[in-house]
Amino acid sequence: MPSPEEYQEGIRNLEKNQWRVDYVLTHTCSYDALQWIKGRYHTNVEVDPMHTYFNEIKFRLDYGKWFFGHFHHNAELPDEQVLLYEDRVRLDE
Repeated sequence: MPSPEEYQEGIRNLEKNQWRVDYVLTHTCSYDALQWIKGRYHTNVEVDPMHTYFNEIKFRLDYGKWFFGHFHHNAELPDEQVLLYEDRVRLDE
C-alpha cells in the first residue's frame, strides 16, 4: 500500500494537470468499481484505503478511460472504467 506521502504526491500531480488526464492505469480500482465487481463476480475482496482513494479521485478527475486489472476478468464498467485481464486495448492518439 502507498504511504500517506505517496497518496498526497498523486493528488499534487493531478492538481498540476488541473485534474484532467486521457487515461488512468492502475492495478486495482475505485470503491464503486469494486462494488460492481463484487456483485457481478461474487468475489470476496476486502475494501482497502486505496479503493477509497481512487473513488475520491474518480469523482474529481476528468478522464477518458480508467483501466485496471487485479481481478482476472475482462469487463466494461460504468463511468468509463475498464477491467482488463486477457483483453488488449489499443490507445489511439
